Amino acid sequence: MNDILTLPVRTEAGNCREARCGTVTGNVTPARSVGALKRTLALASGALLLASTYASGDSGNATIEGVWRVTRHGVNCATGQVLASFPAIMAFSKGESYAGYAVPPGSTPAMSSPEYGTWQREHGHQKYSFKILSYGYDNTGAIAGSTEVTGDLVLADRGESFTYDSTVQIFDASGALLTTHCGKATGTRFQ
Repeated sequence: MNDILTLPVRTEAGNCREARCGTVTGNVTPARSVGALKRTLALASGALLLASTYASGDSGNATIEGVWRVTRHGVNCATGQVLASFPAIMAFSKGESYAGYAVPPGSTPAMSSPEYGTWQREHGHQKYSFKILSYGYDNTGAIAGSTEVTGDLVLADRGESFTYDSTVQIFDASGALLTTHCGKATGTRFQ
């Protein structure tokens, strides 16, 4: 039994073969024409997937998207010596947005806001960067200033852990830079 199939057809000169330019309708053998069409569509889909993967810079590797348990370390910028450590939660979302929470040493949950920011994939294997903003408050609840963290993150090959180095800038309530610190961290994916 034959099926009716409409296929676009062009001659070598680019002219159409019928008055309805660009299509030919007729009886075709499904086993040959439909099978060939399926193979062509499968190849085109594969090529499109390959092209989009190549364009995004992702070669099938894991991503930082997800929620992470993190241990942050304040470090001496000159020597790299760890000065203090504390836990944090970091959530990297699709669309390159970030939200997280941490209570640094010498602070309380009432003295700091959640963290918000952005992230992006960088050139190189499993490399990312991020920038985070949070606010700090004094004992009366008045804004005391803000903290901006800029980091360079490397995701482990299997995507279950990461490390990062960061620069931490602390600003007063008027936006004047008070001090700059260094930091590093390790994180494991929360499942």
